[in-house]
Amino acid sequence: MSEKLETLHNQVIAYLKEGKFVEGIDDFYAENATAQEKADPPTKGRAAMAATEKKF
Repeated sequence: MSEKLETLHNQVIAYLKEGKFVEGIDDFYAENATAQEKADPPTKGRAAMAATEKKF
Protein backbone atom coordinates (compact mmCIF):
# COMPACT_ATOMS: atom_id res chain seq x y z
CA MET A 1 0.00 0.00 0.00
CA SER A 2 1.38 3.40 -0.89
CA GLU A 3 2.16 5.77 1.96
CA LYS A 4 -0.54 8.25 0.87
CA LEU A 5 -3.18 5.52 0.60
CA GLU A 6 -2.19 4.13 3.99
CA THR A 7 -2.49 7.61 5.52
CA LEU A 8 -6.00 8.06 4.07
CA HIS A 9 -6.97 4.58 5.24
CA ASN A 10 -5.82 5.36 8.77
CA GLN A 11 -7.72 8.67 8.74
CA VAL A 12 -10.95 6.96 7.67
CA ILE A 13 -10.55 4.30 10.36
CA ALA A 14 -9.91 7.00 12.99
CA TYR A 15 -13.10 8.85 11.95
CA LEU A 16 -15.12 5.64 12.23
CA LYS A 17 -13.69 4.75 15.65
CA GLU A 18 -14.51 8.26 16.89
CA GLY A 19 -18.06 8.13 15.50
CA LYS A 20 -17.37 10.99 13.08
CA PHE A 21 -19.61 9.62 10.34
CA VAL A 22 -20.99 12.96 9.10
CA GLU A 23 -17.53 14.55 9.20
CA GLY A 24 -16.21 11.57 7.24
CA ILE A 25 -18.81 12.10 4.53
CA ASP A 26 -17.90 15.79 4.34
CA ASP A 27 -14.15 15.10 4.24
CA PHE A 28 -13.88 11.94 2.13
CA TYR A 29 -16.86 11.74 -0.24
CA ALA A 30 -17.08 13.49 -3.60
CA GLU A 31 -19.66 16.28 -3.86
CA ASN A 32 -21.66 14.22 -6.38
CA ALA A 33 -21.48 10.91 -4.46
CA THR A 34 -24.55 8.70 -4.21
CA ALA A 35 -25.59 5.99 -1.77
CA GLN A 36 -28.43 3.50 -1.80
CA GLU A 37 -29.81 1.41 1.05
CA LYS A 38 -31.62 -1.77 0.04
CA ALA A 39 -34.66 -0.98 -2.14
CA ASP A 40 -34.80 2.70 -1.14
CA PRO A 41 -34.20 5.35 -3.80
CA PRO A 42 -30.60 6.58 -3.96
CA THR A 43 -29.46 9.53 -1.89
CA LYS A 44 -27.67 11.86 -4.28
CA GLY A 45 -25.01 14.35 -3.27
CA ARG A 46 -22.64 14.67 -0.33
CA ALA A 47 -24.87 17.19 1.48
CA ALA A 48 -27.93 14.93 1.23
CA MET A 49 -25.91 11.94 2.42
CA ALA A 50 -24.60 13.90 5.42
CA ALA A 51 -28.13 15.10 6.26
CA THR A 52 -29.39 11.51 6.17
CA GLU A 53 -26.56 10.36 8.43
CA LYS A 54 -27.33 13.14 10.94
CA LYS A 55 -30.74 11.54 11.52
CA PHE A 56 -29.02 8.55 13.16
